[in-house]
Amino acid sequence: MSDTLRGKSFSTLKIRISSQALYCKWMGQAHKDEVPFPLIEVRVYEYLNYLRTRCCSASRGSAFMSIDSVPTF
Repeated sequence: MSDTLRGKSFSTLKIRISSQALYCKWMGQAHKDEVPFPLIEVRVYEYLNYLRTRCCSASRGSAFMSIDSVPTF
């Protein structure tokens, strides 16, 4: 885990975790019978479309897309 988080500032980690948590919340509402990770391309597109239709800020989608990897523990 230390290799995954090395070199990341606290604010970067906070944004990434927040983005993942919001995605997990959406998955729990939209696709209750599926697990949110690993990311599936079609679900990512659905989530980004959901953000667009809900008029969420553009930074919310771009922050989610900046997640370069999901750590596995």
